[in-house]
Amino acid sequence: IPAVIAIFKYAKLGILGYIINLIIPFVLSVAVLAVSCVLGFLVALISSKIKRKNMITVVLSLAFIVGYYYVYMQAYKLLQAILANSEALGNKIKTIVYPLYHAGLASMGNISSMLIFTGITLAVFAVIYIVLSRSFLNITTTNKGAVKAKYKENALKVGNVKSALFKKELRRFLSS
Repeated sequence: IPAVIAIFKYAKLGILGYIINLIIPFVLSVAVLAVSCVLGFLVALISSKIKRKNMITVVLSLAFIVGYYYVYMQAYKLLQAILANSEALGNKIKTIVYPLYHAGLASMGNISSMLIFTGITLAVFAVIYIVLSRSFLNITTTNKGAVKAKYKENALKVGNVKSALFKKELRRFLSS
């Protein structure tokens, strides 16, 4: 939103450019949603294949969050490097990050780039939606059939209630 306000205040765009700049945040949010769905799908896929799902899910989620914040914190340095080598990086950006290149052109009022950016974003989101609708429910509800332990009669250990409750909850947390 602050970028849109700055564009409205300082850029000399036509009415079409201003309309496009109002639409771009919504299209970008669809792209972010698609990336989030892919990351969530990967976490669910990995955690469905292994034991101790809670621990792995927590560790993977934290790893994704740490990675996101690391990239976010490095964004300023990345922007400085891009500005210092803008012409050399311009051609690489066109090929590597093609949709974002068109998002930049669209923000300057280029309607064809807006259509390309929106089309690519919606196509990627549609593919992700189709893949998730077919497989995500199976991944999250599949029972892998963990091996059941056979009962062995042993002498019971007597302990206090607090430690027994703590051990029970710890086993429950680590076992799922």
